[in-house]
Amino acid sequence: APLADEIAASFAIVFAGNIGTAQSCETIIGAAKLLQCHEGIKFYLVGSGSMAKSVRQGIEDNQLTNVAMTGQVPAEDMSLIFGSASVLLLTLRNEAALSSTIPSKLQSYLAAGKPIIASCNGEAASVVAKANAGLVCPAEDSLTLADAVLSLFQMTPEERARLGENGRAHYEAHYRLQSRVTELVTHFEEVVRRH
Repeated sequence: APLADEIAASFAIVFAGNIGTAQSCETIIGAAKLLQCHEGIKFYLVGSGSMAKSVRQGIEDNQLTNVAMTGQVPAEDMSLIFGSASVLLLTLRNEAALSSTIPSKLQSYLAAGKPIIASCNGEAASVVAKANAGLVCPAEDSLTLADAVLSLFQMTPEERARLGENGRAHYEAHYRLQSRVTELVTHFEEVVRRH
């Protein structure tokens, strides 16, 4: 996939999913602005949503060459894209209701075995911290997001790989089991219903 190849060519921070008000993508634009002088660091926003147009406007207004918006990508390409990323990025707005939710894409991020930056408050951030799967910074804070990106950029590949492995292990231990249990329960209910 040409997109995956392009992503693999730089230190790529990949945000995937809905680009809406809850995701606070303007925080990403702010961080990209601060990191413009760092050759090789690039943000990829993979997906679309109600805020995509204004995010694109922000990229143009600030003449940012280090942010690419790919638009919607077929679901079957996502694992390749995650595999090519250096870091997977989760951002949420600073809002009480959002702090208590864990976006489903966090499971996909953990399963991908890549370091994660959680630029959010609450549950999702504490999962990443507990799993030691990456770095956590406060919601809507472009400066600490830029710092987190730089910290990962300056780590050795081994250190980054370890964070990714931690995330993957956390996924295996917590989420994969959950989905297996759900499958089994459904299976047993079927069996019981049939007899």
